[in-house]
Parts: sequence; structure tokens; C-alpha cells
Amino acid sequence: MELDGKVWLSYRDKSLSELGNEEEKKSYAYQRQIDQSRVSSIAQFIVGCLIANSRKSADVIFPNSIILAFQNDDEILDENRSLHDQIFGDNDVVRMSVPENTMIVDGQHRYAAMKYLYNKAKESTMVFGYSSLAIIDFIEKYEFNCSILFNYDMWEQAQIFANVNFNQKKVNKSLFYDIYGVSIPLDDSTVIPRQNEIFLAHTLVAFLNNNEKSSLRGFVKMLGSGHGYVSQAFLVEALMRLMTPNGVWSDALSMLRSHDQHYNYVALELVAYLNSVKETFDVVWPKENETKPSSIICKTTGLGALILLLSELHKNMDEKVLLQLKKESFSNETYAEVRSFFTKKMKPLSDYAMDLFSLTGDYANGSGFGMQKRLYREMIRLLSLL
Repeated sequence: MELDGKVWLSYRDKSLSELGNEEEKKSYAYQRQIDQSRVSSIAQFIVGCLIANSRKSADVIFPNSIILAFQNDDEILDENRSLHDQIFGDNDVVRMSVPENTMIVDGQHRYAAMKYLYNKAKESTMVFGYSSLAIIDFIEKYEFNCSILFNYDMWEQAQIFANVNFNQKKVNKSLFYDIYGVSIPLDDSTVIPRQNEIFLAHTLVAFLNNNEKSSLRGFVKMLGSGHGYVSQAFLVEALMRLMTPNGVWSDALSMLRSHDQHYNYVALELVAYLNSVKETFDVVWPKENETKPSSIICKTTGLGALILLLSELHKNMDEKVLLQLKKESFSNETYAEVRSFFTKKMKPLSDYAMDLFSLTGDYANGSGFGMQKRLYREMIRLLSLL
């Protein structure tokens, strides 16, 4: 509330060559233009935190400071007291007013999201499924953690902005999934979007990479590094596609939420399927102790397409076998039934192994989702013909 109306939300929309005199260049803004979709996303995050906090499972925390910059003028300070005395004096709390035209060096979107949410709450009774009164009360009491730059000129501020936004290394996405995939959420909190899916997919990837019966044992770059053919992040995201509301494994999420251990059926199905894949495409499957892949079958394009194929084959599984899978997912007999089903379904594709997965084939020049879908569609076409 102290910042509202006093901070300057600036952005750069011209290059220096388009500006006039040197003074104009020195004072020209360095910020990115405010992205409204990002503002809305942060606002939804705040509401998600409020909902989680009401269940005592999380709190609203912006761990990094908002960085402000303004000129240190005696008029800004308390009467006849130096800045040093204010900061290091006997008082436990120092009150300092924020002057008008204060620049936000870093944190514009956090501030803009809070203001956007506040204004929306003033206009309606509910925002993103949460009480507007509660949102208003929270925002009016909220205090940002701030760092203040005194007497930094525009160029010096831009240096800080660049250091914060361009020189910090992003966290590897595999690490993100590993962190949030270690435990089942205690509620349906949306603080981490799709956390149930992340947990289940992460559990499956770790199982595939470590279990002795898995044909993908040791094939995954856990935490995005080390030996392996595909990253943990890729495989988590590929499996999460099967867990969407219309996905073939959506019921496993329902079981997970209701603490029904039969959600583990997906592990047995996945191991059975991938072992059938190895059997079907044995000619191109990586050999033991192979350091470089001789085909794309265990790389992003190949595995992405094969997981899409799993989704399609699952829909054609005999109802009796499917029911047995979901009720007796730890049975050796069930594993044999499911593996036999996949092996029979995919057998016609074995003659096309080199055409589909060769390093010099049509599907080796790219690893994006579009190429994965092309390879998947070709396998579907071949199965339909035979």
C-alpha cells in the first residue's frame, strides 16, 4: 500500500539509437514491458498460496527482495537525522517514506500482480475461487521484502537489473521435478500446479531407472546430468501426458488422492510395455555397456513416440485384462498377461525397426514434440495396415 502510486513501472520500447540527446539516453528505462499473462499467473499463484495457507499447508512467500531505487535527499529522511543514524540508531524500527517516482529495479511483475489482484478483488466477491474480502485484507497488510538503492543512476541500476535477470543460472527442470516429486501432497493445493501428477510421474521414472526388471534401468539422466539417454524432466513430462483429465491414467490420480494403493498399476503396465518394446525392437535396442546410442529408440523422439503409442494401445486392452491389472497390479500372472498383450499388438512393427528408429532415418532430425507425434502416427499407420 506504501508503494502504490509512488513506484514507476517503466519499460524499454526503443533502442538507444532512436533516442535524442545524451541526457535522455542516460535516464531511459531498462525494464522489460509488463507481461499481462505473467501478471495473471502470479496473481493466481498468490491466491493458491492463500488457499493453501488457510489449510495450514503453505504461506505466501516471495523469497527474493523487490529492489527499489530512488535518490537520497535530506527531505526524504526523518527530521534532522542522517541515514546512518536511522539505520544504526537506537530505534528497533526505522520508518522511511517512499518518494514518488521510485523505480522498481527488480520485481515489477510481483508488484503488478499484487495490484492487479487487489483491483480485481475490489470489483467482485470472488477472485480465482477465493473470497475477495480475504484477498483485500491480506494485501492491505502485506509487506514486501525490499532492498533500496540510494543515488544509483540509471546505468548503475541497469547493471543490477542485468545481474539479477541474466547472470543467475536457471534451476535444471529435472531438479524441479525431483524436488516436488518426493512426496504426495497433503491436500489439493494448487501452489505447485499438477503436483499429484509430478509425484506419480517422478516415482515412475525413478522406478524405471532403478528397478532390475526395467528395460530402461540406467537409461535416465537423473537431475538432468550423468550417464543416460534421456533426461528425467523429459520422461516425467511425457508420462504426465497420460495423466491429464482425458488421459488413460487419469484414474490412477483419483486412486492416489483417495489413498488407494492400486494406483501402482501404472508401474506394472509401464514395465510390461517397455519390456515388450525392447523385445519387439531388439535389433535397435541399446546393447549392454553401449556408451552411445545406435538408434533413436531410447532418445527423446523414440521414447516420446512410444509413450504416445502406449496410450493408444491401453485403450484397446481387453476389459478383463485391464480390470485384472487394476485390481492385482502386484501379481506375476497379471504382469505376464499385460506383457503378452503388448507383445502381440506390437509384433507387426518389428520388421520396421530400422525404418522407424535409425539414426539416419526420417525421424532422427529433431527431438521436439512434433517429431515425436510424426513417429507415433507412422507406427499407428503401420499397425492399421497390418
